[in-house]
Amino acid sequence: MLLTLGIDSTFSGIEALITGFCDEYPRILQRKREIFVAVIIFMYYLGSLPAVTYGGQYVVPFLDEYGVSLSVLFIVMCEMIAVCWFYGIKRFSEDIRLMLGFYPGLYWQVCWTFCPIVIGVIFGLAVYNTNFAPISLPNYTFPQWSVTLGWTLRMLSISCVPLYAAYMICTTDGTLLRRFQIAITPVQRHPSMVSTCPSLNITAPIEDRPTVTQYRSSSNEYRQHSNSNVAHL
Repeated sequence: MLLTLGIDSTFSGIEALITGFCDEYPRILQRKREIFVAVIIFMYYLGSLPAVTYGGQYVVPFLDEYGVSLSVLFIVMCEMIAVCWFYGIKRFSEDIRLMLGFYPGLYWQVCWTFCPIVIGVIFGLAVYNTNFAPISLPNYTFPQWSVTLGWTLRMLSISCVPLYAAYMICTTDGTLLRRFQIAITPVQRHPSMVSTCPSLNITAPIEDRPTVTQYRSSSNEYRQHSNSNVAHL
């Protein structure tokens, strides 16, 4: 069970990374997806080699302490806030209806509304109970510099969120309040080579949106869809 759980978790993580890059750069990566996947898998393989050596008994606890815990809680909290509050439960429910053919129940919508608060409380408690002492194993205690290295790795994995938020606020025109409103508002997505889905009126983001959007159908012909309101974060 643990083996299949580990493989399943790794598969979903790799697929999320690959899909994100392929959607962002479809002209470059979508046509050579197999090569791109092979490169990613090879990089994962090289990164995993230290865990299967004799020093793996020290590498795995170190990565488990500084590579998961707070980092995962912070990313999950940001994702929940972005999807449930910024993107909105109505838009998210409409996306689910488009994929499954029916809306999620009221129970799920209520849970999604309050999930960011629950995750935020858990994250706050985890930060409060954070220990800055080196990791201690039954037969070994990590040196003091491992704490600095661990927190550096931890900050590298979560720094992309506040850095990009600061970049958006600094490069957006208007007052500080207006910049913040634009930064948390879903925006019109760019036409994608792989997009075949019509737009949803419920996801209308802001006033200044284009009235005509082109998307490519399965027959590689561009079609126009008026009043396009597909939004993404």
